[in-house]
Amino acid sequence: MSPTQGPREDPGRQALACIDKALAAKPQRDGHALTEATKFACEFRDELIAAASGDGDEERRNLEHANAVISAITAVHFPLGPAPWPELEGARGWLQKLLDASGADEVSGRDRGA
Repeated sequence: MSPTQGPREDPGRQALACIDKALAAKPQRDGHALTEATKFACEFRDELIAAASGDGDEERRNLEHANAVISAITAVHFPLGPAPWPELEGARGWLQKLLDASGADEVSGRDRGA
């Protein structure tokens, strides 16, 4: 971190906030929010990989869910047909569960009045 930057916010929380922003804009696709959500979700997944001890099933499941979140964001950003909003809503739930399991606070635009 450079001296001019403040503390870095958790990328999982940032991804969740971006997903909330994208969901709030539906049926329009917010390309910027979806791009940012992808970036932060990938950073969050990278943190899960770095923290993994190789102990097995739970870590593997968490990584599968993180990858599914990234896939759902991408599917809405670049749909082959109608945007799969229900899949993004489900992916948001998976991401929230991953954050809850890691002790992170819930971030929700609906709860924060955004």
